[in-house]
Amino acid sequence: MKNALTSLAIAAIILLLAFLAIWPSPFLEKIESPLAPKPRVRGASPVKTAIEIDPPFGFHWGDSMAHVEALLTYSAAQIVWRAASGDRETWSVEGLIQPGLKSTRFLFEKNALREVELRCQYDDWPFAHYQSRLEELRGYFDAKYRSGQRSQPIVTSIRGNDAENRTGYGWRFQDTNVTVFCRSFTAPFTRVMSVTELVIHYGGHGQNFEREIVSGVERHWSDDVGSPVLAQKLQRKPNEIPADSLFGIEEAKLRNTSQSGRAAFALEVAVSMRPNVSVDPTKTVVQVNFYDSMADREIVQTNAEVDYEWRSHRDWKEMNPETLTVAYKGKLDDQDKSARSRKFFGYVAAVYYEGRLQSVRAAPIKLLNLFAVRTFTSPFEDAQNAAARGDFASAAQLYQHSADQGNLFALENLAWFYAHGKGVQQDYHQAAVFYERAALQNTPRSLNVLAWFLATCPDNTVRNGPEAVRHATKACELAYWQEWKYIDTLAAACAETGDFQRASDYEQMAMELPGAEAEVRQKMEGHLALYQQRQPCRD
Repeated sequence: MKNALTSLAIAAIILLLAFLAIWPSPFLEKIESPLAPKPRVRGASPVKTAIEIDPPFGFHWGDSMAHVEALLTYSAAQIVWRAASGDRETWSVEGLIQPGLKSTRFLFEKNALREVELRCQYDDWPFAHYQSRLEELRGYFDAKYRSGQRSQPIVTSIRGNDAENRTGYGWRFQDTNVTVFCRSFTAPFTRVMSVTELVIHYGGHGQNFEREIVSGVERHWSDDVGSPVLAQKLQRKPNEIPADSLFGIEEAKLRNTSQSGRAAFALEVAVSMRPNVSVDPTKTVVQVNFYDSMADREIVQTNAEVDYEWRSHRDWKEMNPETLTVAYKGKLDDQDKSARSRKFFGYVAAVYYEGRLQSVRAAPIKLLNLFAVRTFTSPFEDAQNAAARGDFASAAQLYQHSADQGNLFALENLAWFYAHGKGVQQDYHQAAVFYERAALQNTPRSLNVLAWFLATCPDNTVRNGPEAVRHATKACELAYWQEWKYIDTLAAACAETGDFQRASDYEQMAMELPGAEAEVRQKMEGHLALYQQRQPCRD
């Protein structure tokens, strides 16, 4: 996190490293702390411990359902559905924020976490882009686990009512594993069509590696909606607003408005409000996604121009339903070489109130199985989106709302905003307050970020070397002294106290651990050079 904050600036605001685009950083971890090792003496080899592949998000194999649910709730993620069978239970979770991440599935066996699967889809990505990302991820995991087994290729083809093809790679340490693969679903009828997604599957103790590679196929091409939540919110009849919803989509009419060789459509969405209810209409959002088929019959989200226009005031006082027109304007040949090969395929329209899905319509309905539809959005997600488009003032307000609810990422991002004057007036003391609030959650990540800030802040009235050493040491202990970034921070903290010998030793210890990319290792070499010259590090 620290390196993202120092080297990637705005990208760090949305808590991402360019190469780690689909792995959330750990948000909560709970590990008993062993005794801290002493810094490595020059020339000696650091003690190596057994390696296993942990699940993402800072969870650990064997975590109980109650523990995982508490941490998900604390991070503003939600369990949207549960399915139990015997001593196994599966959850579908939304709200864990990463680009492309549509849903995460957790599988428990006898109340212990056994599997985690991340399902990702990216707007307007053909299969070739997924393959490119797959190779990037292969390089990442090979580097992360280079001291053990390297990648194994995966090629499977499963035929049934659907066709599912997977290509990817897998890694195994001890009895834990991770597989990363592109999964394409091909329509089981003569007119071949396909949809692609990227999947990262983590398997814990007792899970069979090969079994997970060839698990069953879902009925993606059926008009029977697979998600129980979407099935409940799918409005098939005009005057039947879904149960427990305040809004419904009474009608959706699609008109072909193409002219002069340019594909164009207009979707008229009639949104109705349940009678005799009191709502704030400004909290109502309608989202429409259009989809195209490519020359190879692959279906992707459109790259066409999309415009929204309400016909009225959108308050449901004078008219019920209110009508929204959403225009689809395909790109011209000189704008996009694939314009001629793209064909309009369909749409998904969804209504949200206060961030929660109220009603959904799709044509064809199978799009609800082929592409993920969010069932809720959070203020933190809105803040992420505002930061990504450069609206830092709005992002700061939304982060404040999430921080008030205890969201760890929001606290850290708001601290970063104050430290760098993004969307708010620069204030190092206020930044320290938010970093300290985040560190109260006692996670290695939050302790590390606070320690780095206290060790390297440009304002000497904020820097506090002894406190930085205390927090950084705790972070290292919680991570079993196996995270280079935490030891790198401890080195900076020691340097701030004037103990440059320990700072140099810790920096060398950090450099010998796996996982750091070449650019990061170059920065650590720069830190070491500073400490050897008896100079502290400044962010």
